[in-house]
Amino acid sequence: MSTDTDADRAFVAAIQGYYRDPRPAQAARALAVALDMMAVAPPEAFARFGTLIYLFGRIARESDAAHAALVDVVAGYRGPDAPLVARIIEVAAPFPDALTQPIEDPIHLDLLWAEFFATGRRDAVARIVSLLDGGDRVRAHVAAWLGERGWLAGGRRRAHAAALGELGLEVDLASRTIRTEGDLDLWAWRSAERRVPVFPVLGLPFQL
Repeated sequence: MSTDTDADRAFVAAIQGYYRDPRPAQAARALAVALDMMAVAPPEAFARFGTLIYLFGRIARESDAAHAALVDVVAGYRGPDAPLVARIIEVAAPFPDALTQPIEDPIHLDLLWAEFFATGRRDAVARIVSLLDGGDRVRAHVAAWLGERGWLAGGRRRAHAAALGELGLEVDLASRTIRTEGDLDLWAWRSAERRVPVFPVLGLPFQL
């Protein structure tokens, strides 16, 4: 006899690594949990379930058995945006491919993780890791800001420099150099994870 605990375990197993134990019946129980959450989500919160829709859509495309197991679960959904949920099992319809979409925002990274957890595709993780090889955008913007000339902006520049210093990003206005070493993109991300309001401050002297 199935219990709520069994369903919850199935949900966690699916979203954290279906590829490790690809059992269609367990994926169906996990999808039922996800759809229960979607059905009661307010309209403004529904968008956050896009990653789950992608994950289960990829699971449905992994095998005929997986697709068959998910069909009845999707058919019983009566919550908001039912046509969007129906795309999970519409294998003939176009479906997003996180492996070919450009990485433009954190949502795309979530889709790549969903791709990996559904299929075990290593190239999904490779695309995420490849971001570390890109240029340090925060450092480039700070350096460009430091290099700007302006007779009337001194007070604002000192205020911005002081605000950045309080967040841990030290700059020298006299020499127009950045004292903080390391990857400033990673610094900004870790600061934001700690709920430090880094991006509003960074938005004052320049745009990211």
